[in-house]
Amino acid sequence: MKTTLLLLACCFILLGATQVHAATKFSLVEFKYDADGNDNYNRNGEYVTLKNISGKTLNLKNWIVTDNGSHSLTLPEIKLKKNKKITIYTGEGTNVTTGSPKKVYWGNGWGLWNNDHDKLTVKNKKGKTVFSYAY
Repeated sequence: MKTTLLLLACCFILLGATQVHAATKFSLVEFKYDADGNDNYNRNGEYVTLKNISGKTLNLKNWIVTDNGSHSLTLPEIKLKKNKKITIYTGEGTNVTTGSPKKVYWGNGWGLWNNDHDKLTVKNKKGKTVFSYAY
């Protein structure tokens, strides 16, 4: 009986891990949703850094990044190689879409991420969620 339960538990863990990994294209490296000082005056103090863990190069063109509210960012043409990172800043700046590190600026004129709770979601160009993080 113990062997059967252990075997079932192992199968559950393996299947669960496979399903999660199959949908996840990124790992969260850093999420600074509460910028130092006033978020509205330090917009690029809010940022998220993601790492490509898909095992292949991803073309992020037309992928969508959203918060829990109504804010969304459509990513430009970016080829993110496996194990490379992309940082998305809330404020304004010049996108760095070639070379490394990749940087994208949302262009918001105010702080975007709620300091106490929000949700970051990344969807591919087909609209499938490939990464999500809530706090």
